[in-house]
Amino acid sequence: MNKEHLQRADSQQTMRTLRPYLGRMTTLFSVILTIVLTAFLPVQAVAQESQSGTNTGGLVEIKVIGDKILARVELQTQVWFKDTHIVIDYDSPHAMMFNRGVLRGLRFGEGETTIRALNEGFRLEIPRDGIIQEIGTTTQDLTARYDNELEQIDIVAIVGWPALRSFGLTLDIQEGTMQLHPDGELSPAEVEASVEKFVQGVELIGDSVYIPVNYNGGQRGFMKMATGGYHTVLNRELLDDREAGVVDEAYLGDDQIMMVSDMAALYPQDLYQNWYDQFQADKEQETALQAQADALGVELPPHLIAQAPDHPSSDVLLVSGLSILSGYRIVLDPNQQFAGFSRTLNSNYSEADHQFYMAAAAKSEDKLFQFLEENPEDRNVEEAVSDVFALGLESGAYGRPSVFGDSIWTRHYG
Repeated sequence: MNKEHLQRADSQQTMRTLRPYLGRMTTLFSVILTIVLTAFLPVQAVAQESQSGTNTGGLVEIKVIGDKILARVELQTQVWFKDTHIVIDYDSPHAMMFNRGVLRGLRFGEGETTIRALNEGFRLEIPRDGIIQEIGTTTQDLTARYDNELEQIDIVAIVGWPALRSFGLTLDIQEGTMQLHPDGELSPAEVEASVEKFVQGVELIGDSVYIPVNYNGGQRGFMKMATGGYHTVLNRELLDDREAGVVDEAYLGDDQIMMVSDMAALYPQDLYQNWYDQFQADKEQETALQAQADALGVELPPHLIAQAPDHPSSDVLLVSGLSILSGYRIVLDPNQQFAGFSRTLNSNYSEADHQFYMAAAAKSEDKLFQFLEENPEDRNVEEAVSDVFALGLESGAYGRPSVFGDSIWTRHYG
């Protein structure tokens, strides 16, 4: 038998041995434990030393579908390949998350340590030991919902910060391009000469990139760079009038040359509280998972260990979303601590966005219903409906279907 057959047999024996334990657990912990165990199956991703190989980067076409940045590539190993889309998530702490079904079939050649994402003029190598099973069902959901827009080419992976951190980035959503620059390729002087606003003092803290901003007369803060969703979040905990949820003026860098707060509506949230609550939830899940792993005599995979939020040298005012990012051509090199911005849109501001954000931040069922009545086809309708349900559950009620009208209610509640 060759090495791959032995690995497969060993994996099958492992699952046969553990099946009696799995059978005695609740459904929830069975699912969670399966995630733990699959991290150790040799046919999926054997931990071994990372070798980045020729991590060359390059230019690739992108498109935004379902509020995610997608690139069409060929994923390739020595013995496996797939024409597919990948999600580019600059804020994800995982190098590559693979769709669970596709991950089962992923194979590597003898001694091979990376998987390659390829397109003409583009190459990105991700270490094999950086691949994990996808947390959640984003790739599956996007593939099912946007099959026509994707031209029947599925989405199978999410590429995150650890795979991108050695590169500089040029992102132009309006042009539909993303370029990854090898370390040192971007010249600060050349970038400064080519952009409308040059920002120094970018901070790279842990797995997060923070771009300096100033607001309300020169108060210093940061915008966390994130590409995983549409909304740009405003940390209302920093505002003098928290309930108003509006910042008068916010600018990129340390001067008042390029305003960022006029590019898009900002979603006021209690950012630090939300981060703390998420960390506590992650810690509780880690504790439960650790107990199950200990009972089985296995080690908890590192990606299931809760991570405290990173924090720069000053307060975080904004977390970027595609609402902001789609209005600029952005040149960013966290390792050289600079960023450049040039407007590609005069403004991406939406009154409907603002109305929804104010209603959601106020946790007002009446304001959410008003938003739905006035904006029945808006991009935020599904999220507003979800918020109404959540508020109804909190209060013991379930909303008022008649307010929507039959068509809207049927569309969103089935």
